[in-house]
Amino acid sequence: MLARGVQRFPTEAALHKNLAIARLGISDAAGAKQAALDALALDPAMRGAHAALARANARLGDRAGALAEWFAFQQSPDSRPEPDSAATVLDLRKAGLLE
Repeated sequence: MLARGVQRFPTEAALHKNLAIARLGISDAAGAKQAALDALALDPAMRGAHAALARANARLGDRAGALAEWFAFQQSPDSRPEPDSAATVLDLRKAGLLE
């Protein structure tokens, strides 16, 4: 369903970010990474996309990329709470990137 939404509204960054999160949920880290990158291409400040990309990178074994996106997530000027931050911390801990 989200993939169709992205096809229909390709300039909606939030749809790409949500697709990234959905792909993480089905253990498609490579697909999640691409969807997060697509979201960030449209909205470089989107905190949730940085979080999703950090998670995808951690699952793919890209430690440097995961940490870079984690720091980008933390430094984002967007102060809205991000519901996926707990899942991001969990994935980064599983990858041995956070204590």
